[in-house]
Amino acid sequence: MKRSIKQEEINESKDIFTFNTDEDLTIVWFDDTIDDEIKITLEQAHDHVKICHSFDEMTSTIDNIRNEKIILITAGRYSREALFQIHDNEKIDTIYIFCLNVSLYQDLIDEKKYSKLTGIYAEYESLFTIVKQQIHLILKHLSIFNLFNHNDKPMRDLEHESNNYLWYQLFRDTLMTMHTETEQCKQQLIDYCRSYYRLNKKYLEDIDIFAQTYKSSEAIHWYTKDSFLYRFINKALRTEDIEALFRLRYFLKDLCKNLKLLFDDNFQTYQESLEAILVYRGLTLPIKIIDQIKQSVGRYVSTNGFLSTTFKRDVAEMFQVHT
Repeated sequence: MKRSIKQEEINESKDIFTFNTDEDLTIVWFDDTIDDEIKITLEQAHDHVKICHSFDEMTSTIDNIRNEKIILITAGRYSREALFQIHDNEKIDTIYIFCLNVSLYQDLIDEKKYSKLTGIYAEYESLFTIVKQQIHLILKHLSIFNLFNHNDKPMRDLEHESNNYLWYQLFRDTLMTMHTETEQCKQQLIDYCRSYYRLNKKYLEDIDIFAQTYKSSEAIHWYTKDSFLYRFINKALRTEDIEALFRLRYFLKDLCKNLKLLFDDNFQTYQESLEAILVYRGLTLPIKIIDQIKQSVGRYVSTNGFLSTTFKRDVAEMFQVHT
């Protein structure tokens, strides 16, 4: 039996799934009776939303995905087999069950056997809301630590890559000394963002607001809010995309300048205390990255990107996600 879908839920799904315009993340929806309206919407939304109608199709789809994180949404009747078969696949980040009767599958949550299963939903609206939040968290954390491949350089061993590191630092320093406080630089950034998010109505509205109201002193606010900027910046830094970083120079220079001012304002306080500054970042890391960090003890390591941290450990723990 299929539940009827409301028009506002269709509109919501367009906003949620066109949000995923980044090849770092794929959403796989496994349901052989998915509503036609939702099916059409998802298939038109973006290439990185995959609809599967059988178990074999789902497993082959997941097998064929390379170097990406996956959010899996599965119909309730297939959830037990799906969890048993693919839960431990390192590409799977989060699993949701969508069904008419939540109580039929509540034991899967209560048993705490499957750590990647984080919710069971019977309404599209609540499912779409939580999926959007998870996408936001995953892409935030991918900014620094990601599946390692030849294109991504989230963390460097400076002993073995000193030349590349120095070259990249030189490029970054050059960006910071360029004259970027011009309307031309700002317009290049805006045009770039509008092209990238051309299918996302919400982000296009945010870009319009940015174009009309942005001030240099607000760079940290714009980066830390749920907006179009942080994903652009994080991926460009992680992959060392020179062209993208050049297009982002108008905002990057403001952001670095604001961070330095904030540090200078607070440094004297910590310097007088003669204590190290201890901050926390909530993140669940794959074993291979933890091993790499352990092997780097006593050596210099550089990360590409900005680390969002907090003084409170309990706050950091709230932002842990499966990666």
